[in-house]
Amino acid sequence: TVHLHKSLTDSEISKLKTEILKFEGVLNLVSSNKSHLLNLALAEKLNDLNRVAAVVSRLGKKCSKPALQWFEHVYGDVVSGVIDVKELGFLVRDMEGMVRKMERFVNAMMNLYGEMEVLNELEQAMKKF
Repeated sequence: TVHLHKSLTDSEISKLKTEILKFEGVLNLVSSNKSHLLNLALAEKLNDLNRVAAVVSRLGKKCSKPALQWFEHVYGDVVSGVIDVKELGFLVRDMEGMVRKMERFVNAMMNLYGEMEVLNELEQAMKKF
């Protein structure tokens, strides 16, 4: 999610348009049509968003709050145009703060898993003695 958010910043989109789409390999192997290449990039980002939404939906179903349990339906309404995304602006008031918080959680989880592996190795070593 954080990676997807960062890949959609103005600087990353500008880099895509000015650098990546002009690579010789992209032009020769994929297409030289800039519009087609941008549509491919859009389709890839939408696919990434749909995968993130599927994970959020799966996690939301385990929550006790009905609003989170019904995320799948709300997301479906957004995708189909029933809900206008522009009206949801209040949800992204402090997106950068939210992204930083998510990055801290990801780092904490990575550290936790690393420590759990060390603990597991120590427990296995103790069993040998």
